[in-house]
Amino acid sequence: MKKILVLAYILIAIQTHGAERGFSAGDRYGWNNIQGMENTVFIPGKGGYREISLKSSRYTQERDTDLLIHFDSTTADETGSYSIVKDTVKITDKIRMLGKGAGVFLNTLEGLSLKPGEGTVFAPGNPGTSFTIEFWLNPVLLKTSEEIITYTNSLRDRDGSILPQAVTCTIKDRKLVWEFRNFFFNPESCTSSVKVTGFQSLIPEQWHHHMITYDENSGLVEYYVDSMLEGTAYATVSGKDNGDPMIPLTGSLTSGSFVIGENYHGFMDEFRISKGVISDPVLSEFQNGYGRIETSMIDMGRNSSVLNRIDLQFDTPGDSDIQSYYKIFKDYKDTVISNSDWIPFLPGQYLPADTSGRFFQVRIDLFANGSGTKSPTIHSIHAEYRKNLPPLAPDYVKAFPGDGEVRLDWKGIGEPDVAGYLVYYGTRKGVYFGKEGREGSSPIIVTGGTSITIHNLTNGRLYYFAVAAFDSAGSRYPGALSGEISARPLPGLNRDN
Repeated sequence: MKKILVLAYILIAIQTHGAERGFSAGDRYGWNNIQGMENTVFIPGKGGYREISLKSSRYTQERDTDLLIHFDSTTADETGSYSIVKDTVKITDKIRMLGKGAGVFLNTLEGLSLKPGEGTVFAPGNPGTSFTIEFWLNPVLLKTSEEIITYTNSLRDRDGSILPQAVTCTIKDRKLVWEFRNFFFNPESCTSSVKVTGFQSLIPEQWHHHMITYDENSGLVEYYVDSMLEGTAYATVSGKDNGDPMIPLTGSLTSGSFVIGENYHGFMDEFRISKGVISDPVLSEFQNGYGRIETSMIDMGRNSSVLNRIDLQFDTPGDSDIQSYYKIFKDYKDTVISNSDWIPFLPGQYLPADTSGRFFQVRIDLFANGSGTKSPTIHSIHAEYRKNLPPLAPDYVKAFPGDGEVRLDWKGIGEPDVAGYLVYYGTRKGVYFGKEGREGSSPIIVTGGTSITIHNLTNGRLYYFAVAAFDSAGSRYPGALSGEISARPLPGLNRDN
C-alpha cells in the first residue's frame, strides 16, 4: 500500500515576484472542481468526507433483467418482479463477493421462497425464450441433496393427466447438477428431461461464479463456472445437436414456487436471472479495471504563474495503482482550442521550473488490482503555485510639452521580468482613447526604455497621460496605472524648457 500525504493548508507567503497560493479538492474542501468522471464514483471516506473510487462492475437492473438479488441489506428482488413468500436468509458483510453483503443460508428447509410475477421467466403458463441463471456460491458443508435452486409447478399432458415440472440445481457428490424436468415443451411426448453436471468438484469456503444458459435458437444448454465451460446438453426433441429446439413452457396449474437455498449451508451473492444468453458475466467487483477523473480548469490568476507541484493523498491496496497527469495553458482561449498532451507527474515532487501559464488541469487514472477485487481511492488533491503578480505602477512620471508633441519620462520598475510599458493618453481626464499620435493609438507599447515622445498632437489641446508596466504575461495583462499627469502642446514651445 502506498500513501502520499497532502499538505493540509494553503501557503500565503508573499515573495518578491509572486505569491504562493494553493488549490485543494477532497477532504474538507469537497469535490466541486471535478468536472469529468469516467467509471469512477464518490464513496464514504475517512472523517466523513467523500473519496473517489472505481465504480463497481456489479449488475444493475437492465431491460432484460428478470430477477436481481444483491444480498447487500435485503433479499428483495431489485426488479420487483418476484415477491418474497418465505425468507430465512441472513445478511452478512463479513464474507461477501461483490457489493456490501452476501446471503447466509443455514441449512433450513425454507431458504428464500419467491413467487414469480407476471411476464417473468418462471411465470405460470409463460412460453419462454432464451434465459440465463447465475450466482456466486461459497459452500460450507457440500452435502449431497443441498438444493441451490428449486422451481416447481405442474402442467397437463395430452391425456389430461398432471405432469410435475421442476428445475433444480443440486449439490451431488460435491458437484452442481442442473435438471430440467418437463420444463422444455416436447411436441412429440410432452415429457422432457435435460440434465447438465459439472465435471470439477466444488471446494468448500471458496467463492465461484456459476451460470447456466439456454439458447432458444439452438436448444443449447451450457453450464459455466468462472466463465469456464463445465457441461453442455441440448434441449432438443432428439436431445442432440441440430435437433428441433424445445421451448420452455412453465406450468399453469399453480402459481409456481421458486426457492433459493433450500437445505443449503453456505453463502450466496449476486443472484440474477436474465432474459437472453449472457456471454460476459461480471466476475469481479472492478471488472472494468480502469477509471479516471479530471478537474476543471484551475485559474492561477495571471499568465506566467508557475505551477510548483501537485500533491495527492491516496491509497492503492494490493497491486492497484494510479497515474497522474496535468495540463497547463497560457490563457482561456488555449483551454478551449488546445489539443496539448497530458504530462505525467509524480505526486509531491516539484515540477520543471518553466511550468508556467494561467490555467492548469489535473487528471488521475485509477487501475484495479490484477484480480479486479480492489480499487485505489483518492482522498484529496492539493496543488501549489506561485501567482505572477502584476508589476507595480511606475512613478516619477513627467511630461514635457512641445510644438505638436509631448515627451514622457518615468522611472523604470526594478522587477526582473518587466518586459515593457503601456503609455495611455487622451483628451479627457481618466479617459485614454487618444488616436492622433504618430506613434499609435492609446495605449502605446514601449519596450527597451522609459521614455517616449508622442508626435502629431494638436497644439492648444490639453492631454492626459498615465503609464503602466507589463511583464512576461504580456501586454494584455498590465499592472496598475501610474498617477495621471497632463500637458498642453503649443506652437513654438521647446519641450526641453
